[in-house]
Amino acid sequence: DDLAALPFTFEPREHWLREFDIWLNTTHATATDLQASRLACTADAYTFGSKVVAFLDATPFTGPSGKLIMPWEHKRNVVVKDGLVQTFRLVMRYETDFTKQARYVSNWRAVYDLMHPPGSSQEFMRGRVPNTYVHTGILAAAERDAKIKGVIFYNLGQSCAAVAVTVMIMLHPLIGIFVGALVLCLDAMVLGLLTLYGAKLDFVAFLCLSMTIGLVVDYATHTCHAYVHHKGSLDEKLFHAMGNMGSSVLSGGASTVLGISVLAFAGSKAFRTFFYVLGTAVTIGTLVGIAISPVLLRSLHGAGLAAKEFLAGCNRVKEFAV
Repeated sequence: DDLAALPFTFEPREHWLREFDIWLNTTHATATDLQASRLACTADAYTFGSKVVAFLDATPFTGPSGKLIMPWEHKRNVVVKDGLVQTFRLVMRYETDFTKQARYVSNWRAVYDLMHPPGSSQEFMRGRVPNTYVHTGILAAAERDAKIKGVIFYNLGQSCAAVAVTVMIMLHPLIGIFVGALVLCLDAMVLGLLTLYGAKLDFVAFLCLSMTIGLVVDYATHTCHAYVHHKGSLDEKLFHAMGNMGSSVLSGGASTVLGISVLAFAGSKAFRTFFYVLGTAVTIGTLVGIAISPVLLRSLHGAGLAAKEFLAGCNRVKEFAV
């Protein structure tokens, strides 16, 4: 009854126990016989099981409200084995609008709090009513989406760390730290823009965001590699990274966005989400890889050389003083 009172559950409902009780009322001539039958069902599980079997095999009849009751319909909801009722279910309609994430997550929390109130066990089958649980397909999606932010942040953090370690091994430890921090910032910008778009963070967005790590890291890594390995002054390194390697990065990023642009007009929301996430990540990754990454790397490189010269000057002053 508490579940039926929630604003997101609807008729028609299949409540075999209520119709079983109506059947008991119609099959006993006197109140004394009815009371004796109820007590027998309560006291002995086998008596209850035999009554349930008789109800399920009964012919259709009309209830007090004029509704036609067909007991055989409930055979799919009751499992009787060896004369005992093993399991049964009560069925009701549940709101399943996947387009409103905040609402179906809120509905899941309401159901969970009803079945597992404060003070009760949080185990699946040991809530408010032992050995009883609520199930519908959208509840699994709602529980997952309620925790999706933590899942996304945890996995993106691990991916950024793996990227940083890989670049540290293949290029240079400082470059690895630089690229890892850059990818982390790119992911934060992509998440911010997705929120601006009004796109929800769901499982599809999580898969797409996981793929973006392998895309956005390329653009910054290529320009950093070109900067580090080019011989010359700091400005010459910067010009080579932005001019020579930058044009290749721009070509690769533009062709990727062009290739997935048709998905923006897809009828499926999943394909449109794929375009929003990957298109945003590739566009930002390309711009950062060409315009920001080399400039920032040159600034840090120049600051490092200046600090090194300053420390060397301090050492020379100390030696002169001695």
